[in-house]
Amino acid sequence: MEDIELLEILKKLKKVPYELQFDEVKHFPVKMLEKLAIKLYEEHISKGYRKMQILDIILSERVTKIHSNFKWINENKNKLIKINDKIIQTFEKAYNEAFSVRNELENRIKNGDDFLKDYEISIKLDFYMGDELFKDDINGNFGFVLSEPISGYSPIEYSLGHYGSHMDLDEKPIYLDKSLNWNGEYFDNAFNENYIGYAIHELLDTDQWSFMDIINIEKICADVEIKHQYFNENIE
Repeated sequence: MEDIELLEILKKLKKVPYELQFDEVKHFPVKMLEKLAIKLYEEHISKGYRKMQILDIILSERVTKIHSNFKWINENKNKLIKINDKIIQTFEKAYNEAFSVRNELENRIKNGDDFLKDYEISIKLDFYMGDELFKDDINGNFGFVLSEPISGYSPIEYSLGHYGSHMDLDEKPIYLDKSLNWNGEYFDNAFNENYIGYAIHELLDTDQWSFMDIINIEKICADVEIKHQYFNENIE
């Protein structure tokens, strides 16, 4: 389908009241939803990652359609378990790095460092699907729509700070807490005997990643970013 046709469809969709857009996109097959998502994503980038409700609706409908025909055959189960384990391993590696830096920074504050008063260490995971999902003869460049955060942030984020939101610095992150098993809700009884981590749950919670997308993840990137902070108080 030519770009001009896709743009015309999107132009009409945008004129439909928000509460009716859900019904409008239900008529499109998965391939069409993906092509529309690509066009919207290009617009999304050009507008500085501003949130676009119609893009969320299209991606959510795509997930619904894929899940309606998806089967948890052994091959798919094994793929998900492998991805689940790799995500946990990657996050743990990033967290250990962050925690090591956190201890150094805490010691500097404890010893009355002349500059350091606070800090924030952020962990972010991003996910990239296999090359076959990027080819023009299959899905265009749809893989980038999910791999590049739709709303400008990764669904998998965690932070440590001296005065930050995680006040108990020795608390185990939910992504590594195996006392909580997230193998229900989205999976019926397919993974009753397995451990599924919170990261998979969060990806599915976005309504953007389908089961098929997740089992085709081939690359996980972990970023650890550190911000140091100094401040003067009680200025008269």
